[in-house]
Amino acid sequence: MNSLKELLIERYCSPENKFLFTFSPIDFLSIKKYTDLKTHINHFFMTNTAKDSIFSFFNKIQRLIWAVGILKRAWLYKRSKIYNTEDLLLAPISTSDKNVFVLFQNRTKYVFQLRELIRTLTDSLCHCCHFFPSPTVCKNPYTNMALNKSDLYNIYFAIRFSNYNMPLLFEKYFRSNFHLEKFSRENQDIINEEYLKTYVENNCQDIYELTRDMFRDNQMRFNIHKCFPKEVLLKIMKPYLDLFIISQYSIHMPKKIQAYRLLHKKLHQFIQFNPSFGKRKVRIVKKNPFDMKHICQYYFDENCIPFHFEIETDEFMKSHLGNEIIHRRNTLVVNEPDDEEVADDSDHDIEEEVADDDVEEEIADDADDDVEEEIADDDIEEEEEDEVVIITDRSRQWILEDTDDDDE
Repeated sequence: MNSLKELLIERYCSPENKFLFTFSPIDFLSIKKYTDLKTHINHFFMTNTAKDSIFSFFNKIQRLIWAVGILKRAWLYKRSKIYNTEDLLLAPISTSDKNVFVLFQNRTKYVFQLRELIRTLTDSLCHCCHFFPSPTVCKNPYTNMALNKSDLYNIYFAIRFSNYNMPLLFEKYFRSNFHLEKFSRENQDIINEEYLKTYVENNCQDIYELTRDMFRDNQMRFNIHKCFPKEVLLKIMKPYLDLFIISQYSIHMPKKIQAYRLLHKKLHQFIQFNPSFGKRKVRIVKKNPFDMKHICQYYFDENCIPFHFEIETDEFMKSHLGNEIIHRRNTLVVNEPDDEEVADDSDHDIEEEVADDDVEEEIADDADDDVEEEIADDDIEEEEEDEVVIITDRSRQWILEDTDDDDE
């Protein structure tokens, strides 16, 4: 029985090119077929007619191979088994659900929610070693096997046409043609920034020690009791700790300085709002009103200022105008005045100078009036010293008694 190559040449190749393909065959099932095709086309004795014939033969073979490959994949996909009926959070999942992606690998179907794939891909791409960007290969979380490039393209377009936002790192990875080294070399700032955003939530071991280091680094004396609830402390301090991590380990210097300044301002407001936050206090609980014994109960002070303040409505509605708006606190002049406006301003300046002269004359008149008023006030004070006001008869009697005592 003839081989597949011989059957393809016998079926599709023209008689004048059969000898050429028999003498220098092309392996149509390997990636080297394109190199072999280039060798045939650049042959010294190859005419234009022969080149067109070779291209036609190659296209027919390629179409046949792709059709067989698609048929094989469809046959295997239809008869393969589903690996999981629950997602990574142990919730029921099915291939007919919305925003579900089916990964076909090793003749097995792996069903994922798109949000799970987004989280897995982001964790792999934003991986850092000692805060230095070092992205890892995207893998199947069930088998720990690397994903093929075709799987990455399928996942990308599944996220693109879904209701989820495309992750920034995966978009950059797609733009670099899923070349891992090129992606790591061109996007170090973004990788470091995305890693620091999730550091507190994923890698923070001791929340108390990290919080203590944050206040100490900002030169603020503030202690939190060691028995303070860890979950409550993480919920309150997470935005502050995110800024602290960025200010310490970011490789982008402007963002690092900006985060440090904002953190120092926020911590000052936090301490000023409630200096006793995190302290353990005692309250007296009395169950029986007739019992003289009291029960002491410990509690922690959790009163704190919110990290994000509410934005005023006027500023929110005009924030899209940038520096052209006039804020309540800061006035910013952006547009330069025209020549006509400058001329009008000069006329106004002349009028203001004339008005200032009139004001100076009025001030001089007011000064003379003030001198006269001071003289009148001195006369009034002398008159008030001579006057004695007696309100009631009883007070008159007290005054008379005091005068008699002085005479004696």
